[in-house]
Parts: sequence; C-alpha cells; structure tokens
Amino acid sequence: MNADIISMTGNRNNNQDSLLACGQLYTGEEFLFRSVRTNEERPALFAVADGMGGEQYGEIASETVLLVLNEAFEQSLEDSGETEDWVNALLNAVQEAQRIVENAMNERNTVGGTTVSALLLYKGRFVALNIGDSPIYLIRKRDCVELSKEHTLARMKIDDGVPEKRISESDRHCLVQCIGSGGYSEVNVCEGEYLSGDIFAVMSDGMVIYGDKKAQNFLRGKDIWKHIEDFKKAEDNVSAVIIRI
Repeated sequence: MNADIISMTGNRNNNQDSLLACGQLYTGEEFLFRSVRTNEERPALFAVADGMGGEQYGEIASETVLLVLNEAFEQSLEDSGETEDWVNALLNAVQEAQRIVENAMNERNTVGGTTVSALLLYKGRFVALNIGDSPIYLIRKRDCVELSKEHTLARMKIDDGVPEKRISESDRHCLVQCIGSGGYSEVNVCEGEYLSGDIFAVMSDGMVIYGDKKAQNFLRGKDIWKHIEDFKKAEDNVSAVIIRI
C-alpha cells in the first residue's frame, strides 16, 4: 500500500489545509509532495482537514482536529484490536475536537472552523467518515465512487427536491456543518471492502474545483507533474492523500 501526500497554497496567502498519513501530520505547507509506503498488517489512518477563517484561524482549526484524531486513534490501537472500537474512538475524538476548536474561536472572538474527512484501512476493510465538503473517493477500474457526504447548502437543497439549475455557486460553497463555529449534527460514515488495484483519495474541495475529469486523471497517475503545475495556480488551497492498494 502506497500513499502520496500533496498540498499546495495555490493563489491564497497561506495554506489552511492539514493532512494526516499514518501518524504523520502535515500542515501549512506551501508545497508538499511526498510518498510513503505503509504496512498493511497495521491499521492505517489518513485524513484531510480544510480550515476556514481569517488570519491563521483556519490553520489552527484544521491542525487541531487532526492532532486530536490521531492521538485518539493511536490510543485506541493500544486499548483494542477491534475495528468498531477504533471507529468509536474517532467519533468521540471529533466531538472533542469540536469542543476545543469552538472554544479557541470564542476566546479569539472570531469565527473559524474546518472540515474533516478521514479514511481507516485495515486488512481489506475501509471505514470513511466526514464532516463538511472535503470528499473521499474510491476509484476501482473505470468507476469513481464518492464515499463521503457533502454537507453544503447545495446538497441540502437538492435533497429537498430543488432543481440543479436553481442551485447557485454560493450554495455549493456554503457549509451547513463543520468542526468549530456553528458545529455539526452528523458524521457521515461509510464502510466497505477494498481490493488490490483500488485507489482511495481523501482531498480538500480545492482539487474538486479543479474539475472532476482532471482530478480523476491526476488520481489515476496520469500527467502528474502537469497537474501539479496547474494546482500551483489554483484559486484555493489544494490538498490530497492518495492511497494505492
């Protein structure tokens, strides 16, 4: 199992995305492209958090939630050998991260928060969880399936029967759930099996904005450096953890 970790500032002043791969945290990177090989005999956790807020507040939020998640996950591995216990530890950690980030924003008298999307892999099984609009994809042969649920005003309206043509661009970028100011009411959880040759991608919405077809070509390993040059000019921070089984 190999993982590529990519993060770029794009045309923003700073990078408020944070990434987690097998216990290693990456945050605030101007340019990051690193590959790691993981041991499939040990449970592996990958995550992306897309921070929001003025100055450095989004970066604080995204870094905090991944630190809390990783600490809880590592402790759960010591306490139990059951996947269900690990997932429960992550869900509890999300609650704790919400408390910490919300308090931090209140102390600074500001508004800020972060999305979080995480993927747990172990011996042919996956568990994906998310809050916000940072997507998780599974690519299997020619199929690309989204494992996450988009917590945006656009998705809420579509689920209520509003036609796509009446969905505005601002609706698509308006979060109705996040970690931090405003909080969340639901953690989306998706479970299943993975196969040899599968590709998972946990990413910020900055890569999705880049375009579905281009993003999928990048995830499949086509013209990687050409895409990276484009990401450097993106309007938003662009981050992804790509895991190839």
